Amino acid sequence: MVYCQTYRRRVAPTLVLVAALAAAGCTGKSAPPAARPSAAAGSASPTPSADPNVAAARQEAITAYNGYFQAYAAASAAGNPDDPNLATYAADPVLSVTRHNIRVDFADTGKVQVGVPKVTVTVGKVDLVGQPATVTLNVCLDYRGLSLAYKSNHSPVPNSALTGDPYTGSAVVTRFTDGRWLVTQATSSRDTPC
Repeated sequence: MVYCQTYRRRVAPTLVLVAALAAAGCTGKSAPPAARPSAAAGSASPTPSADPNVAAARQEAITAYNGYFQAYAAASAAGNPDDPNLATYAADPVLSVTRHNIRVDFADTGKVQVGVPKVTVTVGKVDLVGQPATVTLNVCLDYRGLSLAYKSNHSPVPNSALTGDPYTGSAVVTRFTDGRWLVTQATSSRDTPC
């Protein structure tokens, strides 16, 4: 399937170029045989450049989400819901929910997470007009290979290894008035593989 999509992407521009050349040849206007088209006339129109503000927002949002994801993993590995790095990358309601989950899943049970989850992030939508500005991200979460250990002696918790296919999620990263981009919403669905 990927090959077909790549193939179509390569064929479509070629067909447009062929159609454009054919249309140009059918206009009824002809140049003298010695005349050569200028370099500008023969070149395709340049692709409009991407808005640098949108590109910067995308990068800031991805950086914030990756930072949040790493901070969450580190706090889970230490069983520390009060890890200050969480607030560096997340704001409420995500920050409060994250701290609650780490407290309930790890700190209160005397367990810690062993292993590092993997995440793949793509940008879904950039809204710089809204107040506040937001970027919606699509994520693929892979928790395979993670397990739990007892914090007191680091011995493994029996049957705690996570299995299952990677699954989808999404996040909203919001630009605050001080210029920071922070994760403010995060959802996932184990029923939707990626």
